[in-house]
Amino acid sequence: MPYREIVPMPSQECRL
Repeated sequence: MPYREIVPMPSQECRL
């Protein structure tokens, strides 16, 4: 699940 490419928001990605 490469949601990293789908969601260009490293804010929640890094926080989660």
